[in-house]
Amino acid sequence: MHAPMIVDGVTHWFSDLAGIGQGFRHNNAWLVTLTRNLFPQSFYVGNLLGSVNSWIRLIIGLLFGLAVAAVCAAVTKSPGQIELSAAEFDFGIISNTEPVSQVFQVRNVGQGRLEVIGVSTSCGCTTAEIGSLSLASGEVANLTVTYDPQAHDGATGEFVRLVYVRSNDPATPEARLTIRVTVVEPGRELDESYVPIGWASLAALASEAGALPRIYLY
Repeated sequence: MHAPMIVDGVTHWFSDLAGIGQGFRHNNAWLVTLTRNLFPQSFYVGNLLGSVNSWIRLIIGLLFGLAVAAVCAAVTKSPGQIELSAAEFDFGIISNTEPVSQVFQVRNVGQGRLEVIGVSTSCGCTTAEIGSLSLASGEVANLTVTYDPQAHDGATGEFVRLVYVRSNDPATPEARLTIRVTVVEPGRELDESYVPIGWASLAALASEAGALPRIYLY
């Protein structure tokens, strides 16, 4: 993009070493020979409007302007890049009577605009709402995720849910947020003696109890 301007500037600098108005870029004798003196003297000598030097500067300026416009258009058209503030979140132990919510951030870390096409979840018990569907470079939107145990009539156990954020990011067209929660009867969330079932203990529990505890995966 800068090459024509650099060439013009460097050749003028070398030309001026012979003296201002005395160098090869002033009289353009090389062009006189090349064109066999086809044009009037005013075309070859000096920098007045209509001279070869003025035409060279005009063309270089136009090329530079077109290059800048092309770069700006490319940046504008390039898609954004999505980044979630967390890939996983655990609500911990909650009562089966009330919903719980958590706010996350969706950030556009790309150069272009990030367009969020849609937000969905893996189950009706979990909802997700985003503050803005269009984010400029560096802009952030809040993503509020709510889990409602009453959607399953207060069923207890360990649950895993997924939140999907679809966008125009070609590298990550669907970003995912994993939500975990352990739902218990009212009052047991404050019971220090209560130990929720761990994922690593499922095989042992199945062996001892003869069946897996109720765990919902969607």
